[in-house]
Amino acid sequence: MQTYGSEVKAALVKVWEIFDYPCGQRLKPIIELELERLRAFGEIQISNEVALKLKQMRSATIDRKLKHQREVLHLERSRGGPKPGSLCLY
Repeated sequence: MQTYGSEVKAALVKVWEIFDYPCGQRLKPIIELELERLRAFGEIQISNEVALKLKQMRSATIDRKLKHQREVLHLERSRGGPKPGSLCLY
């Protein structure tokens, strides 16, 4: 059974974009505090049911739901990088 349908995911992506692509742990409190304000100002048009589901979503679920969008936008953090001292020009 799928708890969060396409409407919830679309609303989540919209809120994520509005707040400049934070991780789920940072986005969770933002959703709880700012979702009603976004709705009041017409930035996002969602039903009360979708808003309730967004507010109940856990941060790990948020990250899972946004995984595909992160890959598309190449927002994954780099796993590696230059080694210390490899950029020295002696």
